[in-house]
Amino acid sequence: MPYVPGCDILGTSEEIIFAATRENAANAGFDDSYIYQQIPLAPEKRDLPTAMFLNAEALAVFKTWIDADQKSPINNFFSLND
Repeated sequence: MPYVPGCDILGTSEEIIFAATRENAANAGFDDSYIYQQIPLAPEKRDLPTAMFLNAEALAVFKTWIDADQKSPINNFFSLND
């Protein structure tokens, strides 16, 4: 399974351990260099049309999280022991 950096970043991991580089993954058929090239570009400059949708709904979910009295750390959702 290809590695997803966002999981560690969003999961607020204390460390990241990996065994292969982007180049190693590309050589195995998991070449995601295109994504790395596109994401920093302004949406209107990307090769594929990029649009935000359901923003109000997303903001409502974030507000629910912000207002919650009890929260589980997000990194619990990315546990390797599950």
